Amino acid sequence: MRRLRQRILLLGLLGGALYLTYEYGLNDEAKENLRKAVKAVEDTYEKVLQMTEAARGQIMEDDGPLANVQATERQWELLGY
Repeated sequence: MRRLRQRILLLGLLGGALYLTYEYGLNDEAKENLRKAVKAVEDTYEKVLQMTEAARGQIMEDDGPLANVQATERQWELLGY
């Protein structure tokens, strides 16, 4: 229980420090650049999510069997299988 309380306290202090740094430590230009960076990460995440959802359920077909598969099949045919 003590570790949980310490972690919650640490997260609260870290969050408070980040908020104060954002509000009072950054000028307007830095805040705008930070917003743009967050927006770029969100857009990239959305694009990756859309690509993975579009690919889900699709079957990728091979052009043909690999060379080692063909060689193995020939060996089995020579053995009579």
